[in-house]
Amino acid sequence: MAERGNRLNRFLDRYIGIPLTLFAALFRRFDRISRQKTKGEKLKVGVICLGAIGDLLLLSGLMNGIKKLYPESETTLFTSMGNSIAAPLIEGADHVFSFPVSKFFRMIKALRKESYDLLIDSTQWARIGALICAFSGAGWTVGFKAKGEARSLAYDESVLHSDLKHEWENFAALLQTDIADLKPKLKICGGETENLRANLPTGEFAVLHTTASGTYKDVKAWKDAYWGELAAYLTNKGFSVVFSGGEEDRPSVDKLIREAIPDNEKVFNLAGRLNLEELSVLLKRSKAVISVNTGIMHLAALSGAFTIGLHGPTNPVRWGPVGDRTIALVPKGVKEFPPMKGNKIKDGTSFTKNIKVSEVTECLNLNPRNSPE
Repeated sequence: MAERGNRLNRFLDRYIGIPLTLFAALFRRFDRISRQKTKGEKLKVGVICLGAIGDLLLLSGLMNGIKKLYPESETTLFTSMGNSIAAPLIEGADHVFSFPVSKFFRMIKALRKESYDLLIDSTQWARIGALICAFSGAGWTVGFKAKGEARSLAYDESVLHSDLKHEWENFAALLQTDIADLKPKLKICGGETENLRANLPTGEFAVLHTTASGTYKDVKAWKDAYWGELAAYLTNKGFSVVFSGGEEDRPSVDKLIREAIPDNEKVFNLAGRLNLEELSVLLKRSKAVISVNTGIMHLAALSGAFTIGLHGPTNPVRWGPVGDRTIALVPKGVKEFPPMKGNKIKDGTSFTKNIKVSEVTECLNLNPRNSPE
């Protein structure tokens, strides 16, 4: 069963998760020895991230912050299976364990076995992270408080999740520290694997990432015709074009290329051909990356690539690419973005498909050091 965008999981989380969380909060009161953290102290720290790949990448700032605040700490990162492929890129984790979200009791068992001094849950809205913390047996737990989500009672300490901050800032706030800069930072290796060398195009190239995942993947999508027009623009300027994605995206990318940019020898479909570490190197070496709002957009930005993020209905203030060489494009005329907590978004004016190809090419031309000109 897919972890992201699963309606059954969402239903269970809301209608069973809320009463379970209230019970868990009561259980927690009798199942811990309260132990406040002390700056500089050597601690056994656990961090839970059950969100998407982008969430885990943005969490890297917090992971680095733990090592700054508690340099002698032993830190373990607990991920879902859905985002575990990004774990090798995260600095600051001494150990990594990954579990299916549906088997969360296995994570609870692992947590109770190790008796963590501090457990930080980065889950933003779902109750499952709060449940895990409540039954973890950790000395002190920290997580988000979100309006109407009935989850904060399960933590020893809660931090307000803000819609006015970028998500990396929300994650950093979980440390409640005065460390000035907890911006995300990844481990991007510079070496090539044999597989990467075999797939690297010759000369300069741009990377296009067409697909998102989760509940809102359809409204985050850009039109195939637009991708084809953009690819043609880039190849006419002398650049190769690489389409990235997972193995499941390969058929749709093949169809896009066949119908929108046929018989173009400078266009390559590498969806499913590279692992995430290899892809991070490819992105870093590209001339430009153009992506819908998804984890690969964040990977590109954090790798140092010139990144254009196509947004809608996601608000770039919250979810934009992080880095000095990034641009977040939104549909023109949209002044307010809808909350991303419901299953349906009715305001079609905020969808990514309303961004024009000319707006993307203008951004390329506005950046001479990155421009195909």
